Amino acid sequence: MLSRIEKSLVPELKAEVLPLAANKRGMLTILAYVARFAEGTQREAYEVLGPLGARGAKRFVECNIKPPTVEDMVRRISGWLTREFPPRVVDMEDLASACKLVAENLLARQEGPTEGPPA
Repeated sequence: MLSRIEKSLVPELKAEVLPLAANKRGMLTILAYVARFAEGTQREAYEVLGPLGARGAKRFVECNIKPPTVEDMVRRISGWLTREFPPRVVDMEDLASACKLVAENLLARQEGPTEGPPA
C-alpha cells in the first residue's frame, strides 16, 4: 500500500510527509486519501485532511463523494448520541434541549459553505 501511495504523491509532498507515516498513527490513511487527488491539489488536500486525522479524513472524503442525506445524518447522530448519553441514564428532554442548542450554535458559526480540497 505504501508503494502505491509513494507513486501517487507529488515529490515535494512525498519528501515532507512520508517520514511522518512511520511515526504518526493514522498518517498512512490520510496519505492514501491525499494520493487520490490530482497532483496540483495534493498539497491543499493534505493541509485540509491532515488535521482531521484518519477518521476525519475518511468522513470528509466520503461526504464529498456521496453527500449524506438528512436521514443518514439523523441515523448517525442518533446512534452517536445514544452511545454517549444512554437513555436510561440521561433525561431525553435534556438531551433534546442540548441538541437544539448545538443546532443553534452550528447555524450561528456558519459563515458560508465549508471549503475543502477540490475533488
